[in-house]
Amino acid sequence: MNLIRLCAKRYLRRKAKAYSQIYPQVAAYAFDTITIGILVHGLYEKRHLEMLETHVFSNIDTDGICLDVGANIGNHSLFFSRFFKAVYAFEPNPALYRLLDINSRLRNNILTFPYGLGEHEQTLKAYIPRTNMGTLTFHPPENPDEYYQEDFDIRPLDSVPGILDKKISFIKVDIEGGEYAFFKGARNVIQTFSPVIAMEINFRTGDPYKAVRYLQSLGYGEGFVIKRKTLFGLYKKFVLEKFQMDGNNYNLAIFSKKKIF
Repeated sequence: MNLIRLCAKRYLRRKAKAYSQIYPQVAAYAFDTITIGILVHGLYEKRHLEMLETHVFSNIDTDGICLDVGANIGNHSLFFSRFFKAVYAFEPNPALYRLLDINSRLRNNILTFPYGLGEHEQTLKAYIPRTNMGTLTFHPPENPDEYYQEDFDIRPLDSVPGILDKKISFIKVDIEGGEYAFFKGARNVIQTFSPVIAMEINFRTGDPYKAVRYLQSLGYGEGFVIKRKTLFGLYKKFVLEKFQMDGNNYNLAIFSKKKIF
């Protein structure tokens, strides 16, 4: 066991030395899932972000605003800030927002908002796992000792002052099953700007296809998912495949009104 600890420390030290020359030094919670991803890979969901850079950002108008809805501590916002004129980062969890506010200061084009986005203006009581603060449930959990409670301030995107005066180019939304409500509250923005939208497909938090069907009703056509291909159970590569309602979970599904690939 001591040998494993020693090897792990040496590995993380080597990674830290290399990553510190490439990625921003972010503030993070010690034992959280996102922190582990940053320590090991330099960025959380690094491969997914690189796929967006290669296949999406190079083919859309980035001279506009990116919305990071469910920004957590700012991992994705910092990455997006390299490509867009500005990033608007929304995070309703007060603990996460405190670090988002700190990390956003590493760039001069990230604006943070201490509330979440949904269909109506309301306050929701959330139950949050202590070791994965990016996930949550709005129902009392069976193992309450592993969770803590927070009240979330929720507002419709269409009610954000001045939002329709901006050019919204891209939206990333990952809000644990709240995507349908978000799209309902963002209808005017979506219809006005037709941004490319990247969302999580996660059946553990509800029916994501309800949100997909709503996007389709607004004119969004063919979608794509970022899928990990494996060989004999080992990592091979990440690829883009056409979105199908196949019942699988995906970290990111990408939808647009016009062809971008």
